[in-house]
Amino acid sequence: MVSRRTLIKLGTAGVAATVIQAPAQALGAAFLADGRGVARALFDERFAEARSFGTALGARGVTTRGIRGDVAMLWYRDVKPRLVEEHLPLVGMTDRTALFCLEELARDLGLKVCGRIDHSIDGLGNVSHQAVGSTAWLDASHRLGSAPGFGRVMAVLLRDPAMHGSALAAQKRTGPFSALDHTTLVSWWIA
Repeated sequence: MVSRRTLIKLGTAGVAATVIQAPAQALGAAFLADGRGVARALFDERFAEARSFGTALGARGVTTRGIRGDVAMLWYRDVKPRLVEEHLPLVGMTDRTALFCLEELARDLGLKVCGRIDHSIDGLGNVSHQAVGSTAWLDASHRLGSAPGFGRVMAVLLRDPAMHGSALAAQKRTGPFSALDHTTLVSWWIA
């Protein structure tokens, strides 16, 4: 006969095993509000929206790193060691080329882009958003609007635990480059 004590031990062991094996993005969801659930937030310093994104996440205690295109040195000196040590997700708002490189580098660690929103800005400043990932990423893209200011809003939207990972990886876009008459920034979640 199984005692109550045995059942409690089995239940506790089951919960512990689930937590230990839980994906990094699920654990990151619980701590994003205070900055402990993300390895780094990367943003491209060349763009006001990306700087706004980085500032908003930095204010919540997330460790941010600004880039200016090339991510290799930052990846090998800072980001990769942190990802290996802590197994936390990486978020960012960069241009498509930087994300393309990060996605390839992250593969070595078994990580992939789980959600992304491409923010295409035309010469007049009009913005359109195209999301790939879970339904939460699609919903978020509809809340961003067509005017500037989406960088800060995107940082706030990342508080929604539904945006923290997905069962399916977000599909890559064709090539790392934007259309000639548009600037394209990408908000992304790698886990």
